[in-house]
Amino acid sequence: MRKIFLVALGCLCFSAVFLIDQWQVTHWRAEKAVELDGVLQLCKARLLNSIESRVNTIEALASLFVSHPETGAGEFERFAFLLLASNPSIRALQYADATTLVTYVYPAKGNEITRDSPLVLLSDPLRGVFVKKAIEQRRAVLQGPFALRQGGQGIAVRLPIFSESRFTGLAIGIYDVDTLVAEAIEGVDLTQFVFRLTDNDGGVFWGGDTIRDGGLSTSFPVADVTWSLAVNFRSKPHPPVFSRLLVGICSLGFLLAALFAIHMSQKQSQRLETIVKERTKDLVQSNGALKASEEKFFKVFQNAPLLMDISSVEDGRYLEVNDDFVAVTGYSRKEAIGATCVDLGLIRAQDRQLLAERLKDNGRVQNLEIELFCSDGAKLICLYSGEVIEVNGQKQVLSIVSNITDRKKIQADRDRLLTAIEQSAEGVVITDTEGCIEYVNPSFEKITGYPQQELMGNNCRVLKSGEHDPSFYHEMWETIQSKNTWKGRLVNKRKDGSLYTEEATISPVSDKTGKIINFVAVKRDISDEIKMGKRMQQSQKMETIGTLAGGIAHDFNNILFPIIGHAEMLMEDIPKDSPVRESLNEIYIGALRAKELVQQILAFSRQETSELRQVKVQDIIREALKLLRSSIPSSIDISHSIDTECGYIRADSTQIHQVVMNLATNAYHAMEETGGKLFLSLKEVQLGRYDILSPDMSQGSYVCLVISDTGVGMTKAVSEQIFDPFFTTKERGKGTGMGMSVVHGIVKNMGGAIKVYSEPGKGTQFYVYFPLDNTASEKQTPLWIDPLPVGTEHILLVDDEIAIATMEKQMLERLGYQVTSHTNSMAALNAFRSCPDAFDLVMSDLAMPNMSGDKLSAELIKIRSDIPILLCTGFSDTLSEEKMASIGIHGLILKPIVGKDLSRKIREVLNKKEAK
Repeated sequence: MRKIFLVALGCLCFSAVFLIDQWQVTHWRAEKAVELDGVLQLCKARLLNSIESRVNTIEALASLFVSHPETGAGEFERFAFLLLASNPSIRALQYADATTLVTYVYPAKGNEITRDSPLVLLSDPLRGVFVKKAIEQRRAVLQGPFALRQGGQGIAVRLPIFSESRFTGLAIGIYDVDTLVAEAIEGVDLTQFVFRLTDNDGGVFWGGDTIRDGGLSTSFPVADVTWSLAVNFRSKPHPPVFSRLLVGICSLGFLLAALFAIHMSQKQSQRLETIVKERTKDLVQSNGALKASEEKFFKVFQNAPLLMDISSVEDGRYLEVNDDFVAVTGYSRKEAIGATCVDLGLIRAQDRQLLAERLKDNGRVQNLEIELFCSDGAKLICLYSGEVIEVNGQKQVLSIVSNITDRKKIQADRDRLLTAIEQSAEGVVITDTEGCIEYVNPSFEKITGYPQQELMGNNCRVLKSGEHDPSFYHEMWETIQSKNTWKGRLVNKRKDGSLYTEEATISPVSDKTGKIINFVAVKRDISDEIKMGKRMQQSQKMETIGTLAGGIAHDFNNILFPIIGHAEMLMEDIPKDSPVRESLNEIYIGALRAKELVQQILAFSRQETSELRQVKVQDIIREALKLLRSSIPSSIDISHSIDTECGYIRADSTQIHQVVMNLATNAYHAMEETGGKLFLSLKEVQLGRYDILSPDMSQGSYVCLVISDTGVGMTKAVSEQIFDPFFTTKERGKGTGMGMSVVHGIVKNMGGAIKVYSEPGKGTQFYVYFPLDNTASEKQTPLWIDPLPVGTEHILLVDDEIAIATMEKQMLERLGYQVTSHTNSMAALNAFRSCPDAFDLVMSDLAMPNMSGDKLSAELIKIRSDIPILLCTGFSDTLSEEKMASIGIHGLILKPIVGKDLSRKIREVLNKKEAK
């Protein structure tokens, strides 16, 4: 019985040992499976993160062309350079236009074939099907993996770019598969594990080793395809030999124990305790390895530089959040876990609903732009990506949120800057370091006449005018290449060949290292300003000369007045048959000519006033043409084109006649020896802001008189001085040099302008502009001239020039008047004050020492308010009709005046007094 018991006990012990061994093997395999799964999930998460971060570069590249469709090659290369600097797995970035022609490629090294022979991707047999799919599905499409020309294998991701519903181009990224995988398996012991990546069709493109049975695999989406990652131990693992050997020893012990059960029971019990302790230790070690794997995965999750969280599919409550989530949102892990994003106020309820619907429909959301509200109220713009995953049999949502607020702000600032440059009134041009144009704004196109397409890639030398010598450009380049700003004026040439002057500021643009990478120039066309400045200088010069001429005319009139007066009186006294009468007549005629010359000077200086009336220029021109035809030889052909519909101008008919005759006579002298054609035209024109020729002119309607000839013409220097007084190119005796200055004074006094165009050997054209008078036409009243009057009244005569006072007294006494004369205004005032009723009229000079004529008149009127007063002057630029009327002066006589005109003016004033 005892033997049976021992056999049974031995069998029982053997069975127990066998079961323990099996349990140990099973537990060890489970531990290895967990370890293998941990490695698989970690590598998958890393690979997904690497791929998504690279795909984001394509989306950033696409955003560049969406916000700025006119991105140039230089801007593309700078942007691509920044992307490649932090993404070594990128082999190339490309951009294809709406025809899918690859236009931009970066970097140049390794991509020479694509740059030199760009492809039309849609028609390419290898790439066309993927490009068509991307455009039709309006999302990123992956091609590959395939062998790269630069070596290794890669994938191509193409993202279509749309402006609303219009396809505008493709953003393309070429990624190195080996680099992506290397980032995913970094730190993994490849001597222990073997990996394999397969595509949609099961084709192996990384990790050629065979995955034995028992390996693990997982699938995940990459753009529009699905990849599978498989992992297994490189060699088949075996349970620990020591443990199994121990189990065998234990089995042997148990058999021996069955034979020696009674006396060995105590020792057998101790041995079993030892075995249990060792197994417990193994279990603890296995659990520690599993925990280490979990901690490694958790560390990756927590330290990721993105907002990451895991939430429940059912109610959206957070199950875990990472450190970046806490740092960015401001909510602690304790506040977040158990709450929803809506509870925390992180996103709007409608945005959360949209995310839930997309996750339910597609199982994932990728790069959806949302607004995130932090605990301090700050608003962030983010890209949200999420995917439904299964953890321990439960469906959860893994969310990754990328903060793009700074990127959006930079983009907004960039767009604002581009808008400002595009709408700037100044021309802006950006060149490379060799002066090749990379960008111009619309104002620059308008200034130069070149469209942007023609300027891009061209050197700035295309605008060179030839007006500057090489040293000018050498100095400019030395300045900007030494990192200084150059400012100055340039004469450049437009596309139509015309020259223009610009004010330019050229500055160097340096990168972070201080190296000059571009030059930017801000330019303003100042051609019109220069023209207006020259016109202003000319106007000021003419006004200055006019003031000087007026002063000369004043003194000259005082000299002429006695000569004319005494000549008249002598001619009255000397018999007609006297031998000296002819000489006296010549003196009188010469004095009158001098008077006319003074009148011309005063007209030029705008110090002589004349009565302006509404006149028709057509009638005056026709009269002048009749006179010209009779005085100009037939070798000169005279023709005209007169618009009969031209309106009225306000002018003095005599002055208009003088303008026409002066200009026509000048034209005749220019053709006197060779003959030619004289042409006159008259028409109405409209002058705008940039058409006016003088600062005194205003915009509006003008009557334009054109007088042109085919004569010898003038140089530029002569044409600039032609209106100066006493300037003439004629021989002595053929001109005084006053004709053109008088014409200028007449036209300017009417508010008009005159311009001359002439070249040597090509004739001359004068353009005269008279302001159109749109008021109602005036009725012309005849001017009745009374016969020479005389009188017996008593006149108080005041003039500081003794010769003039003596001559005037003689003239007045000849007319029958009683005259009391004074050459001192204070003496005249005292004489009047002593007997104010003794005088019927006061005639006084205006410009006198001690007391001027207008002040004397004011004092006389205080004594006797009804006394008539006449003022005499060579000219007056301060005494207006309104001022004379306010003082009480009854008339103004301009020196020199002939006797008949003086007598009529005196009689006119006295008769008005008697009528009152």
